[in-house]
Amino acid sequence: MPFSEVNGVRLFYTDEGIGQPVLLVHGTGCDSYDWNYQLPALLPGYRVIAADRRGHGHSSAPESGYSARQEANDLAQLLENVGAERTVAIGHSTGGGVVAALAAEFPDKVRALVAVDPSYGIPPAARVAFEGISAGLAGPDGHEVYRSLFDGFYTPSSPPHLRPWHTRRIYSVPKHALAAAVRETALAEDQFFFSPQTEQLLGRVSCPVLTIRRVGEGLPTPAWDLAQFQHPYSKSLAWSDCGHWPHQERPDDFNDILVEWLQGLS
Repeated sequence: MPFSEVNGVRLFYTDEGIGQPVLLVHGTGCDSYDWNYQLPALLPGYRVIAADRRGHGHSSAPESGYSARQEANDLAQLLENVGAERTVAIGHSTGGGVVAALAAEFPDKVRALVAVDPSYGIPPAARVAFEGISAGLAGPDGHEVYRSLFDGFYTPSSPPHLRPWHTRRIYSVPKHALAAAVRETALAEDQFFFSPQTEQLLGRVSCPVLTIRRVGEGLPTPAWDLAQFQHPYSKSLAWSDCGHWPHQERPDDFNDILVEWLQGLS
């Protein structure tokens, strides 16, 4: 279970298997254990690198540096440290924004992207709500504020064990890291969490992209996804019977689609 020093932080990661490198990037308030359902499907044919983002899991938690662009820089350095070239980068939620930034800023390091219900392309009107969330995270009840944000991420079909699992992990993340992650990801001047800044960044992504997202009011659609990405092998699916964690709520379906798409990369 190694660690790697990148940009002044100590990232925990695992590196298993051989073959095409695949980088797994979790969302805010989570950790690399998010991908336990995918490891059995990927390890037979791929080199799988699963990292805890700064401030999460076993990685160190500095006071700042939580923007998607900075965290993409962290991962680019990690990939260089472990000698992984032309990686397939898979990111969930805000991790989807991190891998999008990785592909835009370091195109030589990314062969393809997989965005799992990514947190980008959010309508600008939602900024006011995130300003309130950011203010709440800075207060004494910050963990509870972030936990309440998760309440809207589940559906009646979501497996019941997910909510307590996710809640326990939220409380394990230092409150300052949660606050900085929301502030720097969604509200910083160079953010691309909201449109139209999202479209500006995604327009620089030239590799193929697979998107698997949930259906929801105000959320981007597969048609929107495909309008952003240049590569003809890009694909987008939206699941109506699923919450924010498609890879955990329907792991068999997710893994089948993922592996088939990866095998089709030219």
